[in-house]
Amino acid sequence: MKYLAHDKKDLSLCFTPIYKQENALTVTYNNVYSLTSKWLPIASNFPITNLVIIIMAETWLTKEPQTTFLLEDFDIIRMDSTIQPGHRGMIMFVKKKFHGSTMNSYQMPYVEICHCMLGLPRQKTSIIGIYKQPCAPYPNFWKNISQCLHQFLPSSSVLISDYNIKIHETQVAKFILDMNTVFNMQQIVQDFTTIAGTTIDLIFTNIPNVQVAAVANTWSTHFTLTANIPHKTV
Repeated sequence: MKYLAHDKKDLSLCFTPIYKQENALTVTYNNVYSLTSKWLPIASNFPITNLVIIIMAETWLTKEPQTTFLLEDFDIIRMDSTIQPGHRGMIMFVKKKFHGSTMNSYQMPYVEICHCMLGLPRQKTSIIGIYKQPCAPYPNFWKNISQCLHQFLPSSSVLISDYNIKIHETQVAKFILDMNTVFNMQQIVQDFTTIAGTTIDLIFTNIPNVQVAAVANTWSTHFTLTANIPHKTV
C-alpha cells in the first residue's frame, strides 16, 4: 500500500465504497500516474465483473503494445501521451455485452476526452471521461470541451473528470455553473477525492439518483471514483 502506509489510520473515505449496486450500471474513473508500472495491481484489484466502463487518465503510454492492457470481455479505446505536447494519455474499457455501443476519443489543446455511447434498449446513454491539464486557461478549456459535449448532448449522460483544480476555487465554480446552465448537468461529488483531502475529480450528470463512491486504492493519490447509474433511468 504505497500511498496509504503513512498515517493510514487517519484515512477515511468520503463516500460509501460501492462498486456494485443492484439494477445499476457501474462506471469508474481513476488518474493512475503511469499505467505500465501499475497495470498488474490495477487489473488484479478491480472488480472487473461488476463494471461496465473503466476510464483511466494520465496513462503516460507511448508505444506499448495494445495486448499488454487487454481485459477479458472489454473493448478498448486508447489515446497515447505522444499525440500532442502536454497530453498525458487516457484509456477507456467498455463491456462487450453492450452491442451497438460507439466509442470515440478526442485530444485538443488542454483537454483529453474519451466518450462512449452505450447501446441500451431504452435510451442511449453517454459516458464521458475528461482529463484537464492543470495549466489550462478556463476560456480555452471551456471552448474545447463544450464543442465536444454539444455532439453528445442532450442525452442521458455522466461526465467524470480530473479537473486538476480544487473545488472551492473560482474557476471550478464557473465550470459547475456553465455545465448546469448550458447542458443542464449537476455536479454530484460532495467531498474529497484524493488522499490529500482535496476535491479535484468531479462528476456531472443529468440522470437522477446516480450514486457516487470514492474509494482509496494502492496505485494513485487519487481515489477511484465510481458512478452507479440506475437502470430505470437509462
